[in-house]
Amino acid sequence: ATVSTPAGFTVVSGGPDDDRTTADGVTVSRLSGVGLRDLALVVAADVDTVSQEVEGVTVRVVGSPEAPLDDVLVESVDSLVALNEAFGPYPWTELDVVATPLGSGVGGMEWPGMVWIEEGVFSDDPLGMGDMFDAVEGLDLEGLGLDELGLDELGLDPIESVREWTVAHEVGHQWWHAVLGNDSIESPAVDEPLAQLAACVVMRARHPDTWQDICDAQTVDTYRQSRQLGVEDAPAAQPSDAFDSSLEYAASVYGKAPGFYLEAADLIGWDPLVAALRDFIEENAFTLVSTDGLREHLIDAAGPDGEHIDELWERWFSRAVGDEDIEAAELFGNLDP
Repeated sequence: ATVSTPAGFTVVSGGPDDDRTTADGVTVSRLSGVGLRDLALVVAADVDTVSQEVEGVTVRVVGSPEAPLDDVLVESVDSLVALNEAFGPYPWTELDVVATPLGSGVGGMEWPGMVWIEEGVFSDDPLGMGDMFDAVEGLDLEGLGLDELGLDELGLDPIESVREWTVAHEVGHQWWHAVLGNDSIESPAVDEPLAQLAACVVMRARHPDTWQDICDAQTVDTYRQSRQLGVEDAPAAQPSDAFDSSLEYAASVYGKAPGFYLEAADLIGWDPLVAALRDFIEENAFTLVSTDGLREHLIDAAGPDGEHIDELWERWFSRAVGDEDIEAAELFGNLDP
């Protein structure tokens, strides 16, 4: 693609974009990429860029000069290194992490070779809520289950930790959707729970003593909180437009479904689970896979535990019994629906 902009604008894409010429106040950027499912573009003014080369990949972070660019760069590089080791090498030469105005309620968005982080989350203002956190700081939130996150006990600020998790999740999508593709309408239970698991992989590398608690806090505990707020449970393995609401979708797909992988790791071991997923990517790279295909692969990879893996999948993905699986009933059983 060839993009012409007024001089002074920064153009970022999912592919190499360092071929630029400027003349008569116009900059022409020539963009290219191989194996990209989408070519996404960000055109921005008044932004800075920091970068680092790691394992043959240039990681670039783009955002406001006032934003914590260096911190996000460290988080992005750590995510890339951990996921390279877990799921196989990142296939492109650049990874761009860009602050973008996605709006309240959206943390990030993935594209091949590039991820967008909502600019509020990027700057430790999760979901663009601004001063609202100051306004609710003194409220008694007991009963909503927010204390169940336990992040304060882990030495993590629940607000600031949103960015670290979001970066890891979105970088995880480079493997789960960009390399190994799936229909995000028909089979959202493929890439989103695995991007959550990828974030757990990153937390395991960055916080080896507390990663399990952080992972639970950002996955199954969010399901608990949604149920406390009256959001219904639903099967995770269904088309995205079959859910009654975006809240129900988020609770089931982002919150509950990753619990399958945590329980599977307890059953067959963390390393065998990650190895099975890495093999699945290698066997199906740059194709589209279905939820059933992923299920069958994990059953086969589990060997003598395959039948148990199948039973776990049925519970976590195909049925609406999350309260039993996550033991959430005790948390909201005395609340009105």
